[in-house]
Amino acid sequence: MKNKEGDLLDVYPGENYGKEIETGTTDKGAGYFMMKGSAPFTVTYMDPDHKEVTATWELALQK
Repeated sequence: MKNKEGDLLDVYPGENYGKEIETGTTDKGAGYFMMKGSAPFTVTYMDPDHKEVTATWELALQK
C-alpha cells in the first residue's frame, strides 16, 4: 500500500490477510497498515508467480 506521495506504508502488526487466492475465486479479509502521508492510498496486488501487477485499488478515506 502506498500513500499519495508514493511512500510505502508499513504493515500494522496483528492479524492481516494472508491467504493465497486461487484463479477464478474471490475471498474477503482485512489488512492493516500504519497511516502516514495523504490520501488517496493505493493498494497493488502483484501475482507472485508471474511478478506482474494484476489488480490495483484506490482508497479515499473519510474522517
